[in-house]
Amino acid sequence: MSRGIGWKANGDFGGRDNSDAGAPAARRAVGAAGVDRLDEAVSAARQAAEDDPEDWRRQLDLISALIARRKRMSDLLGGDLVQEAVAAGRRAVALAPDEPEAHLALADALLAVWPRRFAVRAKAYAEIDKAELLGVDQRDLAERRAAAEPGSLPVVISWPCSWLFLMFGVEGVGGDIGRAVAFPAMAGLVIVVRKFRARARGQSLRESLDTKRRLHRKRLATDEQMLLRAPAGAGVLTILVLPGAALAIPGADNDAQSSVASYLLLAAIAVLVPAIWIGVDRWLRPGTVVKALRHDRFTAVCVPITLILAPIAPVPVLLKVHSSGLWFSLFLGPFVWMVGILAWGLTLTSRRRKAAG
Repeated sequence: MSRGIGWKANGDFGGRDNSDAGAPAARRAVGAAGVDRLDEAVSAARQAAEDDPEDWRRQLDLISALIARRKRMSDLLGGDLVQEAVAAGRRAVALAPDEPEAHLALADALLAVWPRRFAVRAKAYAEIDKAELLGVDQRDLAERRAAAEPGSLPVVISWPCSWLFLMFGVEGVGGDIGRAVAFPAMAGLVIVVRKFRARARGQSLRESLDTKRRLHRKRLATDEQMLLRAPAGAGVLTILVLPGAALAIPGADNDAQSSVASYLLLAAIAVLVPAIWIGVDRWLRPGTVVKALRHDRFTAVCVPITLILAPIAPVPVLLKVHSSGLWFSLFLGPFVWMVGILAWGLTLTSRRRKAAG
């Protein structure tokens, strides 16, 4: 089976190595077809797939023809063609599960579905991940990932959730009980959203996470690749300073603060930091965190300072310190640190990846 033919996101096939010589007639017809010949190309591809149903490449020819024909129609009128393309993509994957082009063809068919439902985009993203694990050219993936990105919560859900969190968690409308409920609820919401984004319909969560884990291990197979992204990971860790900053808000308003919340925050940090350490090492490979701290200056500076700032707010609470200026500083300082370091870490990671690529 030749890998010389590369499936493109526009529904055509483009050769990386002698594509014209190896492409079947139906595939070449689609590549050169004008509007008047698209129906002919679809008919030819259907006939070829019927004549040789065990050849997965015939299914890819059919997908190419169907998507090209659908692009000449409105989204509503082209629905049947897209569904046929999706069915052909699934047949191709069933016939050749180890061929990345089959998974990319199915992803392209799924991305042509209209309207673009969340579950369909998640399935397309999962197929792109499988293609990457099988060794497809990275240039074939970037555009598809951008199109298949499931996105964040819809505004109708995210806006009221954010408003409730600000009201109860930050402003303290419900007092200590409100904060105690708001922060775990927001964390649970984030976990649930990530779960649904990580799992495509028809996949178990365990299978989806295993695919993500193998994908990350492949992308960060060497220490050099891991260090390229270490600043971004260290930047994300600065989110740990947010609970302490929220705890400082009542003090800045000269309101009473909760000792219980302070003890809970200290205990949570004491548990969470080792859990993150162990989780990163298990997700990638043992020693990842130590290597990042030893060999990346950004990480070596960012992580210790973050771990000092994260539990600093509960200490004055337990010492019964009353100073609105101090509490305002304990609110503003960690917040500025988090935003600045997160932006710097992501920017540094992007620059390193561009320099390495």
